[in-house]
Amino acid sequence: MTANPSHEPLVAVMTPVHQGGESLAACLESVQAQSHRNWVHLVVDNASTDDTRRIAESYAASDARVTVLSFGELLPMLENFNRALTALPAGARYFKQLNADDTLHPRRGTRSGRWWSAASTSAPC
Repeated sequence: MTANPSHEPLVAVMTPVHQGGESLAACLESVQAQSHRNWVHLVVDNASTDDTRRIAESYAASDARVTVLSFGELLPMLENFNRALTALPAGARYFKQLNADDTLHPRRGTRSGRWWSAASTSAPC
């Protein structure tokens, strides 16, 4: 995972996903469209049999900030979420969990980053 060098705090976006092929591209594109540019996006594929992995890997191939972890063993949702949490980069100051069928407003990171920077504890998702 490679973030953009920047004065902005690093935000890690995490998408644990199973069978998200229909919506994953829009999710990934919404992260790429962020006005806050210092982010990494971790997609954790939980044994999908649709085109989830192919879509995620195509985005990762064109943007070094996107990383894909793919597992063949289907885990319960919470366990996959926890697996994703353990893979977040240590340098991330904040994280945002984003489901594969969700998208972010283009200024979400900028707005949240200001709010998160003012918070004294870890940021809410």
